[in-house]
Amino acid sequence: MDANGSRFHLILREDEWGSCAVDEDGAHALSTVWAHPHPSDNSPSWGIDWSRARNEIRLHPRIFQFIPAPNDKKPQFEARRGAARDRYGNWYWIASDEREILVTSSGTGKTSRFWAAGWGSECAHAREAGEFGPIEPLPAPIPCDLRGLAITEDHFLVAGVLSPAGVLIFDLFAGGPPRQMLWPSTFAPFDMVAAPGGGLWVLDRDRSCIWGLDRHFNILNLQESWTMESDTRGSEFQPADKSERRAPERRVPNPASIAGLSPVVAEDPIGIECLSDGSLLVLDRKEGAAYSSILWYTVKTAVTGGLPAGGLVFMQEISLDCVLDYTGEDPGVLPGKKTEDFSLIAHDFVFIPKHTENAEMVPDSLYVAEQKGNQSFAFTLNCADGAIRLEPRPDFFPMRLFNGKALAAASGQAFYDFGDQWVPLIAQPRPRYAAEGTLYTPLDEGTLDGYEWDCEWHRLMLDASIPTGTRVQIWCRAANEKRNLTSAEWCSQPEPYQRGDGCELPFMTNAAGNRPTWETLFQHVKGRYLQIKLTLTGDGRTTPRIRALRAYYPRFSYLNRYLPAAYREDIKSASFLDRFLANFEGLFTSLEDRIAAVQVLFDARSCPPEAVEWLAGWFGIATDPSWNEARRRMFIVHAVDFFRHRGTMHGLRMALHLAFDSCVDESIFDEPRSESVETIRREPFRIVEWYRTRRTPAIVLGDTSGASGPQLAELTKHWRPQQGVDMLKQKYSEFMKQQGVSPAEFRPFPVSMPEKRDEAKTWTKFSVDTLGFVPEADVQQTQNWRDFLRRRHRTVSSLNNAHESDWKSFDEIPLPKELPRDGEPLTDWQQFQGIVLVMRRNAHRFRVLIPMPKTETPYSPEHIRRLELATRIINLEKPAHTVFDVKFYWSMFQVEAVRLGHDTILDDLSSRGAGLTTRMVMGQGHLGETYLSSDLPGTLRDRNVYGCGRLVQRTPHA
Repeated sequence: MDANGSRFHLILREDEWGSCAVDEDGAHALSTVWAHPHPSDNSPSWGIDWSRARNEIRLHPRIFQFIPAPNDKKPQFEARRGAARDRYGNWYWIASDEREILVTSSGTGKTSRFWAAGWGSECAHAREAGEFGPIEPLPAPIPCDLRGLAITEDHFLVAGVLSPAGVLIFDLFAGGPPRQMLWPSTFAPFDMVAAPGGGLWVLDRDRSCIWGLDRHFNILNLQESWTMESDTRGSEFQPADKSERRAPERRVPNPASIAGLSPVVAEDPIGIECLSDGSLLVLDRKEGAAYSSILWYTVKTAVTGGLPAGGLVFMQEISLDCVLDYTGEDPGVLPGKKTEDFSLIAHDFVFIPKHTENAEMVPDSLYVAEQKGNQSFAFTLNCADGAIRLEPRPDFFPMRLFNGKALAAASGQAFYDFGDQWVPLIAQPRPRYAAEGTLYTPLDEGTLDGYEWDCEWHRLMLDASIPTGTRVQIWCRAANEKRNLTSAEWCSQPEPYQRGDGCELPFMTNAAGNRPTWETLFQHVKGRYLQIKLTLTGDGRTTPRIRALRAYYPRFSYLNRYLPAAYREDIKSASFLDRFLANFEGLFTSLEDRIAAVQVLFDARSCPPEAVEWLAGWFGIATDPSWNEARRRMFIVHAVDFFRHRGTMHGLRMALHLAFDSCVDESIFDEPRSESVETIRREPFRIVEWYRTRRTPAIVLGDTSGASGPQLAELTKHWRPQQGVDMLKQKYSEFMKQQGVSPAEFRPFPVSMPEKRDEAKTWTKFSVDTLGFVPEADVQQTQNWRDFLRRRHRTVSSLNNAHESDWKSFDEIPLPKELPRDGEPLTDWQQFQGIVLVMRRNAHRFRVLIPMPKTETPYSPEHIRRLELATRIINLEKPAHTVFDVKFYWSMFQVEAVRLGHDTILDDLSSRGAGLTTRMVMGQGHLGETYLSSDLPGTLRDRNVYGCGRLVQRTPHA
């Protein structure tokens, strides 16, 4: 409701736009049309689409079809070759003669031979030239015709062989010659795909069947039956009589027949892909038809006779004719063609699982290369309720000079061959849209209701983008009875104009979608119920985009409210005057709405983005320019809590969380909890006060408070004042004798450090081991000594009685230059040196430990930036009298920074886990903070690698 009492109906969400219809009587709702986009012969034509990515209404997109030149040669289907990329970026594929495997190195970008049929000693020059080649010559050449290639998750390269039937298995980690695995004679591979978990699926095109292998390359029995076949390899154990010798037999699992599994006949299966859940997609080319199709199978696994077995279950056939959703008869979309002339015969296809790209989630996608080789069609794959639905995407994916080897997937992207290189499929901006589309607001439920008889409708607002060359036409009809609405005449309305001051809603901006607000004043629209007709018109390359519709009612007329009745006597002049005054009403109403809603400016959760900094100025602060809008708003809401804890450990943690956390929530402003062990472990930023650190564990000093149950505190070698000065001198004498110093060369234990370097080193070691501290006799500590005595004895007389002295005031007492006598003087000196001075050295000092970025190399620019940022923040938030330093930490524990009560035992394992350190880079890394990377990645699970005379088994890090 605005300041004048006018309300509005809003159409914004997908379900609200979906309740609109494509015909006047509302028989075909947009939601039904979007769910079943193929229009029947009796249904009206439609061209309205809903964009879920941008939450807006637009003209229906069309696919741009590349029309080949007359002399353009399409790729031959016989050129299909298997191809795959390993985890290091090297591309492998089968050469055109089907007798060698080529590789394009990710480092040099050059193409060389990886392996060739019969490759033996004659190819030793490949290694000498630095190219890919076998580590050792093969014992015997392998004659073969290669067909199909894939790389499993365990980094094995598998290539199919037609003659002799079988596969070649290359270990890409250990290297060396391939392992030849013979197969039944009926095996004829055509396409391969890696399965989740390290397995493999093989498509036999000639026999229309599917073979399966587990991660150990055992053949899966997909039909739970076996075939007995002669073993051509023979056997060493045979009868002595040659006449009784016969070829041994072996049990061979049977493949899954596509014809036997599917109620539909697969005319020409040419491709196989594996989904993330392990189910299979088989591409049926159907060259004689208009569209290829895809067969979907799920895998049911079991164990039969101790061997893995399973079965394929046919689920669904998906035709690629769904691409008709984005084709049309517009000559600008398909030049010289009609919809019925369009066809899609596939050359190959590839599946890309869902992944994150540019901080956005990309759903499961399927790319199909057409047989002409000029472009690929993209589909979003949705699996729900036991069925797969392909949703065509109107993006244009050109394929320049596609040789037809294969479509391949790597790193969440589809690739195709361009000569000897593999380039990604990238969408090109070729937008195409329907020429026109019309929608009608609902008639039954959701009808626009003015709630009063002869309601005069006010104005229409559209949050929309209407580019040049497009237009939005508006018609309206109104009636007091809903049943009379369909018989009312349509009234054309003025075309909307773009408002110069943005949205009419107070303090609302269109920055989210960058859509301006368009306005039109309703003309001659009077009645309780209203229906609006919107016609979107484009030029085929652009489209209007509408996000929201607001229909205001009833009209607030300056003519009716503020002018005498004489101005309304003449109908024509009154109509003109009313429309003229509406210009001022629209301007003044916007200003009045802002005044009436001024309270939203005082709340950080509701104020517009441009007012956030102004609101922060109320606290005298300037927010960090690197913060996003949500972080700034949250900080302003909790500014009082932040400043209330400023200068405390909790305040420092809040400031560090605001600066470093990628996702900040309001929990960082909660009241500080008790520092339990669990709380400390969950807190990434740790503040260690120096007075809470120690070098000697408490148990060594006889403190058993940290242990449970009765404890026996054994006497230690540390000297105590109760033992007297003579005992200390005796210990010092024995220590000097152990160091090889004769009695004539040393004097009694001094309280200050000797001048000689060697003697000072020995004296310091004795002080640490025996006293537990290093005494200080610096004159600068005299005042601290006097303050200590004043706090301990209160009065000079009490001091004189304890020390048997005759001092007149504390200001006369000097710092002892030799050991005091036994009793209170010796006890006071020991406590001052061992407790008070140690506390003063560590007072008002703390260390801030921030987590080391896992993805950054130590001393990288990001590393230095985080260190400088933390230092700047702590300087602003710490108490003025304190001193600090900042360090990064790798793990939960740091030597010499242990909290009291939490002792840690070091073993032979490093506290820096392998998952936190980075690889050594020449000229960048530092010793102890990096490691020399091996050929084996740590992400490989349970992988046995043979080579270098040892077996290495990789297991995941804990």
